[in-house]
Amino acid sequence: WSPDVTDIYGLTPLFWAGYKGHKDCVEILLSRGADPLYERTQSNRNLVGLSYGVSSDDSPLAAATKCHHGDIVAMMQDIIKARLSVASAGVCQGCQQLTSEVRSLSAVVAKKDEQIHLLETTVNDMKEVVTANGRQISFLSKAWANVKRFFGARDEQFHHVVPSVDQLSSCAVESPGSSLSASELQSSVTDVQILEVAKAAGDKWSEIGVYLGFKFTDMKDYEVKHRDSLSERLVEVLTDWRRKERNATVGILLSACKKAGVEGAATNALRQ
Repeated sequence: WSPDVTDIYGLTPLFWAGYKGHKDCVEILLSRGADPLYERTQSNRNLVGLSYGVSSDDSPLAAATKCHHGDIVAMMQDIIKARLSVASAGVCQGCQQLTSEVRSLSAVVAKKDEQIHLLETTVNDMKEVVTANGRQISFLSKAWANVKRFFGARDEQFHHVVPSVDQLSSCAVESPGSSLSASELQSSVTDVQILEVAKAAGDKWSEIGVYLGFKFTDMKDYEVKHRDSLSERLVEVLTDWRRKERNATVGILLSACKKAGVEGAATNALRQ
């Protein structure tokens, strides 16, 4: 079923879980693909009596924010960042379409010139360093549409989304300060590099997997399968990622390691 199924008021399970502060429910719904920025249609009934100034027109992220559920807000923002980062990792064709989306966004949030400039600069950088992947282009276009819709309807909540959008600046394959050359970053990941990264990552193995596009439930499966070895978990994660991903490059893997906080160790491992 769809995780964004709605009740008679047009509200999703994620809205109610975020409003009530049920962190475990929020984590499960996000792992199933629930949308933190979902907004109901104007044709739904209005629900009155909500606390903390929450409106039935609010998104799940807005409801959790108004109720001061900081851990849930952080979880929703993290999943937005992860989805945008994964989607942008292998994108090249479609950058022109994204630039058009950014320009449309500029008209909606004209007062936010500094943030718009950052988005346009990021898209231009993406043209030089990422490769085409039609499925990921479609995913990222949908994500930008959601961001655009969120800005248009909830301008006062702009600061909640900016951290998520800013993460796009890290989608470049060759990050500043990397000691690997451009040719090394664009090369395919080898078996030896997988083994060395798995040894270096330690307990960050699951974060690397999430940043490479795996779900939280996938990480649980790998953990159960390899209970006694962190490195064996990551070896299987990276092997599956390389098999499924057409563009499994050193640069994309290094970007995921950087987000997980093990850039230095990963850089040394990827020199193999």
